[in-house]
Amino acid sequence: MKDPSYAIEQIILHPQLGLALLIAGALFTAAVGVSVFSFYIDDYWTDQAYRERLRWGPRRQSQ
Repeated sequence: MKDPSYAIEQIILHPQLGLALLIAGALFTAAVGVSVFSFYIDDYWTDQAYRERLRWGPRRQSQ
């Protein structure tokens, strides 16, 4: 019969794979942050009409 701890050793990641996953996750998180920030600067902050539509919504359009 095999030692039960042998199965756990099979799922431990190689150190370089763990580092690669950490770097990929950091890059993905940074890309999402840049995307949100660029939306905020380009589409929200510089577009007054868009902010007014978000602020008032369909209430002003129906009047």
